[in-house]
Amino acid sequence: MRQPLTLSLCSIALLLSACATPENNYDPLEPVNRKIYGFNDAVDRAVLKPVAGAYVQSVEKPVQESVGNFFGNVNELWSSANHLLQGQFLDSAKDLSRFVVNSTLGVGGLFDPASDMGLEKKSANFGQTLGKWGMGSGPYLVLPLLGPNTLRDSSDLVLTTAISPYSLINNNPVEYS
Repeated sequence: MRQPLTLSLCSIALLLSACATPENNYDPLEPVNRKIYGFNDAVDRAVLKPVAGAYVQSVEKPVQESVGNFFGNVNELWSSANHLLQGQFLDSAKDLSRFVVNSTLGVGGLFDPASDMGLEKKSANFGQTLGKWGMGSGPYLVLPLLGPNTLRDSSDLVLTTAISPYSLINNNPVEYS
């Protein structure tokens, strides 16, 4: 007698959970996002993917890692500033320490001795800082060549690029190289 009752309750719970829909599924930027996505997809297939494939095949792994390390090291300063703005003083100090260690012992950031020393990377960006300060994420936005983002996180992209254009490469060094 217990099995049919348990089976019935599980079935009801399963059916009710299937009815759950988001409260607000309106996307005010959907027409624009679809067009930009189509553009990004075409550029990716025609240009970026072949160039990235050639880069991966023709450049040795240690050089690829050094390129990624260099741009990651440049981003440590910005990450440190954002941790500071969020009140995360220990994480800010760790990011700043990683930058100093990698810039000196790591030959300008080409190598990552900070990780070997136990200084773990804790990235932060301005979009996260704005979120910490209470700003909502805003609508979903697809950016030309850079892909999907929220409106709030797009502000990070603009500000970071103004401060350091190399930050664009930090997202995906192979693709943008």
